[in-house]
Amino acid sequence: MAREVHGHLLQTGYAVGCVHPSDDLSDLALYVIPHWAAFDPAWVAPLRKWVEAGGVLVIGARTATKDLNNHVVAATPPGVLSELAGVTVEEYGRQNAPEERPLWLQMPGGAQVQSRQWYEALRPLDGAAVEVLAAWKGRHLDGQTAISLRPVGKGLVLYVGTYLTAPVMETLLAEIEKRCPLPKAWPGTPAGVQAVCRTDGEKAVWFFINVSDAPAVIESLPEGADLLNGGPAAGPLTLAPNDVAVIQSKR
Repeated sequence: MAREVHGHLLQTGYAVGCVHPSDDLSDLALYVIPHWAAFDPAWVAPLRKWVEAGGVLVIGARTATKDLNNHVVAATPPGVLSELAGVTVEEYGRQNAPEERPLWLQMPGGAQVQSRQWYEALRPLDGAAVEVLAAWKGRHLDGQTAISLRPVGKGLVLYVGTYLTAPVMETLLAEIEKRCPLPKAWPGTPAGVQAVCRTDGEKAVWFFINVSDAPAVIESLPEGADLLNGGPAAGPLTLAPNDVAVIQSKR
């Protein structure tokens, strides 16, 4: 599921990387924990501090259910993250026949996303000021909490009671953007084009990579020099399939 999260964010124009929870998170707007069963309690305090400063934390199902020795913890899921997320998992299960016994996440505005692999019914903790972002629809889970959202300081903590598939991430990001707009790597980058910036503090080098099988048009570019073709960078720029543009600009 980490691959689906990473791939969806790249395809939709966000700058994405793999960052350990004990690393410096101060430059990140969004941090996703995709179903890490083994979890170190020492990671909770820095995550809380980062959220309080304005970060958005998304926790996937089954996270923090084991210790670093791969032993199941005694605490109700999500274990050491329960207080930060403001919820506990009341029921969970594998979905062995999702077409015969479908379960849906009912999102705000009426959008529905089907859950196909795993479900968790959540219970908000007393006094935690948790918003029910999505409820389950189907079978005995009707109306129970599927995705929770809790304001913590200036930031948000979301717990998602299913696997973070691309359809779930797409709907979830739309809801996050309404509350806390997330910066794109380069505004206006079309779908299928990855934009990555590397900087030394004075100058920046931008990489635009068309990973799709069709031409893609970038309407505007950073002001600077086109390092591959020479001359100044100018938009719109058409990238052939699997083509790349490298632009150097001031920071």
